[in-house]
Formats: sequence, structure tokens, C-alpha cells
Amino acid sequence: MSATSFVAGGIKRKPVSTSRIRVSGILSHGSRGLILQTDDGLWIIEAGETADCFLGEKVTVEGDIVGFDRLRADWVGSARDRSGRLDLRTGGQPS
Repeated sequence: MSATSFVAGGIKRKPVSTSRIRVSGILSHGSRGLILQTDDGLWIIEAGETADCFLGEKVTVEGDIVGFDRLRADWVGSARDRSGRLDLRTGGQPS
């Protein structure tokens, strides 16, 4: 078995994705947590409460795809002003 596959429920599977992406859209809070509405659809954003300061704003999010519609964010920032982004790897300190 290759390093890029695993066994779950007796079936050999590949992970959903290990891709890094950067997407932009409007950040909101929904029943599943932070939601990013993009031109192409919705992403559920794993970013913790540090990104709440961007609710209702157009933001850019970068991170790893960790599910069908889930993105584990490394940083979140204003899509209009690059000086206001948060580096989530450093506990939400400005980068």
C-alpha cells in the first residue's frame, strides 16, 4: 500500500485531498462553523475564533483541503487590504 492511501472499513482509500489552496469570498458564521461563500460555492473554514474579526467581510483564506468542503486555514486576511491578515500558525498574530 502506498503512503498516499489508507484502509478504512476494510476498503483501500485515498485521502480526500492534501492540496493547498487560496480562495476568496465573504466570511460568515453558520451552524457548521465559519463559512466562506465564494463565487464557486461554500467552504467550511477551520480557523478558530481568531478569524471572527473578519465576519461579514470579503476575505482571502489559505490552507489545506481536509474534506469535501472543509479548509483548514493557515491564514485569513482582508481581500481588500493585505495588511490586515492573521497568521493562524502563530495564534492569530498579524503577519
